[in-house]
Amino acid sequence: EGKPSRRKVIGAAEAMGTVVDSAVREEGRAARVAGLARALGAEMGLPAGHVDALGVAGLLLDIGQLGVPRHIADKPSILTVDEMEQMRRHPGLGARILERVPGMAEIASWVESHHERPDGRGYPEMLTGDRLPLPPRILGAADAYCALRADRPHRAAFSLDEAMRLMEAGSGAQFDALVVEALPAAHARATEAEPSVWVGVGR
Repeated sequence: EGKPSRRKVIGAAEAMGTVVDSAVREEGRAARVAGLARALGAEMGLPAGHVDALGVAGLLLDIGQLGVPRHIADKPSILTVDEMEQMRRHPGLGARILERVPGMAEIASWVESHHERPDGRGYPEMLTGDRLPLPPRILGAADAYCALRADRPHRAAFSLDEAMRLMEAGSGAQFDALVVEALPAAHARATEAEPSVWVGVGR
């Protein structure tokens, strides 16, 4: 019984991830975040069930972006305070959507916390230390790394080395230090597992 339903959950999450990718105009983003989150979880020794759940969360991480007006998400210049406020609602919007799906409560809480930071300067709750579990720390780092490797309206993609350097610069403050430490090996694992997802990323 368990296996087909797990496959169906992953299939549905992949389909939703594709919808979100088209909304944020970044093809393959959900698959890259999911693959890297899974690889980080495996690299850090999490059990298989947690690794699978990280993959599903990675695919659905930005589902709340569907509630952010397009002109804000696509804006190439600095956001106003009001626009930033609307942008910062997306983790909560995503969590509210996922909470309605049976069995998704834990993944919803991870999605809600993926912009929190170990130094307490994240959002929406400014969580610190033990109040921020490992899965959202992994998802936050995977999300940020994949964002660095992609072209944005206001800048070109960073190379692998540049992106790794920026992640290391945020280690212990913006990102969990142990997650950043696992990132190079996890990136190698993720790109080996699904090379097609990473083709042409951050040339």
